[in-house]
Amino acid sequence: QLCVLSIDYRMAPEHLFPKAFDDSMAALRWIADHGPDSPTEASAATDVFVCGDSAGGGLALAVCVAPPRSVRAKLRGVIGLSAWADMTASTPSYDTRQWDAEKCFGDAVNAGVDRKAGQEEAEVYI
Repeated sequence: QLCVLSIDYRMAPEHLFPKAFDDSMAALRWIADHGPDSPTEASAATDVFVCGDSAGGGLALAVCVAPPRSVRAKLRGVIGLSAWADMTASTPSYDTRQWDAEKCFGDAVNAGVDRKAGQEEAEVYI
């Protein structure tokens, strides 16, 4: 059986760190304890995968760095889809992946976002 849990975590700027992380960790504990059999009764999961996109991808990575002891043996993997994992905006990709319309290359979603803008946005979350 496969059980999928999608969470509605508290988001910045209304809810600052560590609210989203706390919500994600609580969801990880819950799915590990309840598994695919019942949303109301404890029926421990045997295999847990964590996945998230963008900021959710960063949260997925974060909760798997040091999962609760009760989850460690069940955790099988983590997928961060376009995970926002560099809250310092220090990786070279802020410069090397700038959108170039002539070459149709780069990060079109964040066109015009430079390192300084990335750092300023991240400050809202932490």
